[in-house]
This record gives sequence, C-alpha cells and structure tokens, in this order.
Amino acid sequence: MIQLLCTAVVVTLFVGCRQGLSMEIAAGDWFPILLLGLVNTGVGCYCYFSSIGDLPAQSVAVCGYLEPLSAVLLSVLILHETMAPLQILGAVLIIGGAVFGECYFINDPDGADPFCHRK
Repeated sequence: MIQLLCTAVVVTLFVGCRQGLSMEIAAGDWFPILLLGLVNTGVGCYCYFSSIGDLPAQSVAVCGYLEPLSAVLLSVLILHETMAPLQILGAVLIIGGAVFGECYFINDPDGADPFCHRK
C-alpha cells in the first residue's frame, strides 16, 4: 500500500512538473479508465500481494523483475512495437538474472548442488 501511494505521489509530481495537472477526459472515457483501474490494479494487486506470503523471497523478487519485461514483450507482440538493440540486451539480462536468481537459490537438501547457499 505504501509503495502504491508513493508511486502515485511521484507520478503526480512528475506529470505536474512536465505538463501541469489539468487534464481533459471525455465523458465516454471514464468507464474504460475505471475498469482498468479497478480490474487491472485492484484485482491484480490483490492476487499479487495475497500470494507473496506463500512464496520464497527470491521468487517474489524475480517476479518483480519479470513484470516490466513482460510489459515490453507484450508491447512487441500485441502492439507491434520495435525493440532497439539496447532494449533487447536489457531483456536478455533480465531473463538471465531471473534464471540465475532462481537456480542460485534452489533448495538442495543433500548438498549436491554447488550453487545452493541455503543448506
């Protein structure tokens, strides 16, 4: 809740400094805005935050890094946006870091995995 509130404040300040706080929203646009806000943010955050307690910390951290990557990949697949080489490199690094994070902290009770640090 604190993270979402802080994000809202920072985004409001940023938008206010860049273009002012006055926005014109057509009457027909309110329903899609509210639908996205309630369904995407409300239900999505409920599902995410209610499952955090059941997952290991490194899995939650990896999911946090994969969330922006999925947004970029979906924009390429659905919106047909193009990715610059630097963006592709960033995506590869995110995937590599996620794989490394999950493989590095795998619970290995018999100690056979040299990468396991939770014995």
